[in-house]
Amino acid sequence: MLKFISSIFVLLTLVFFMMAVLFNPIFQAENIEYQIEKNYKLDETLRLGANFVNEFEFKNGVLPTDKEYIEWASTQKQLEPYSLRNTFLVKNKGDIIFRLSDTSLQKKSFGTPPDGTYLIGIWRGEWHEFYVSWTQSTTLIFTPRDYFMLGSATMDFLLLLFISIVFGFVSIVLWKR
Repeated sequence: MLKFISSIFVLLTLVFFMMAVLFNPIFQAENIEYQIEKNYKLDETLRLGANFVNEFEFKNGVLPTDKEYIEWASTQKQLEPYSLRNTFLVKNKGDIIFRLSDTSLQKKSFGTPPDGTYLIGIWRGEWHEFYVSWTQSTTLIFTPRDYFMLGSATMDFLLLLFISIVFGFVSIVLWKR
């Protein structure tokens, strides 16, 4: 039985070692820079949508309907790969709270949406990003340290390496019993 448990620890050692290799700062810097570059393009798209909604509300005293927003977005110059045609407007308070309750968005606290506020959303390929009208901010991340558990690739790498060493040591101790 101890040999079986030891085998499981060997597998955990390999998993955490591979994670450490993947979190190696050498590999992460370029990926993070690429994500941040994409985030700036997404931010531009989301803010263009927000500008339309704000101007519409100023002129008409109400937020645009979904149809009005979609019609406007379809006429806009496309900012590839993140086109305004791929954005959507969320006005219902319950839908707003639901959209922002995603655990990946919990790092940023937007508070409770006041009445008459909205989100502009866009699908980025794996998850949605949003412009949050009542804070005039987005769910996008622009600082490299926010991409890591401990604030840097080096610290994440060292933590995962340490965990893999501990699991490796435990597996050796259990195997010898």
